[in-house]
Amino acid sequence: MAQPYLLPDYIFDRIDAAGLDARIRHIASLPAMADQAQPAPAIYVLPVRISIADEEVVTSPIFRESAMVAIATRYVNQVGGEGARQFAAPLMSRVIALLAGWQPASDYTPLRFETPVEQQYILGFGYYPLQVYSLYEVS
Repeated sequence: MAQPYLLPDYIFDRIDAAGLDARIRHIASLPAMADQAQPAPAIYVLPVRISIADEEVVTSPIFRESAMVAIATRYVNQVGGEGARQFAAPLMSRVIALLAGWQPASDYTPLRFETPVEQQYILGFGYYPLQVYSLYEVS
């Protein structure tokens, strides 16, 4: 049975099982990332939002849950962040391949990508987000 805010856990497990060359971490929000140790490369998985996908259904609403995967890389002494982006690109490609069209569980629709927040480059660290969503009923 689908349950609210479990999508990040499914995504975490999928990425973790792939054996990518990066630390994988749960995180509550992007601002919380600054409060943690900053390993690089790293993949952060976090919840984004839950909304009602179809407000016409009264008895058992269809939920739309979004989750973010943020790739964090580090490349110091480069104002434009080219090196950090180049480090992130292969990881992003692998994560996209892992998540594109993947169905987390039978109660969820296959994942679809949506527009994430803007990437950030701060003090040598690049943060490159990808965002996905799935629809489900809670019954």
